[in-house]
Amino acid sequence: LQFEPRLYLPDLNTLLAVVHGLPESFARVLLVSHNPGSEDFAVEFAQPTTIPSGESRHLPTAALVAFRLDEVWRDAGWGRATRLARILPRELS
Repeated sequence: LQFEPRLYLPDLNTLLAVVHGLPESFARVLLVSHNPGSEDFAVEFAQPTTIPSGESRHLPTAALVAFRLDEVWRDAGWGRATRLARILPRELS
């Protein structure tokens, strides 16, 4: 577990900088962040074809978005991750 103060109210470039700085030895990460940057990141990081047409950009508190990235963290870029899931709190029972 690592605390990263830049994840509080980040903009898009800050979030991408955090991803770029992740050690290559990390196969999986969980980034916990705040809006508005998180909503924008969830859309811009994903390949457009992996986001359903007409879907809202809004991510309420406790929403989760999962991605797969087929490259090392430092090479990550906008529109290059595959979005695997988007789970909203109201969808959980």
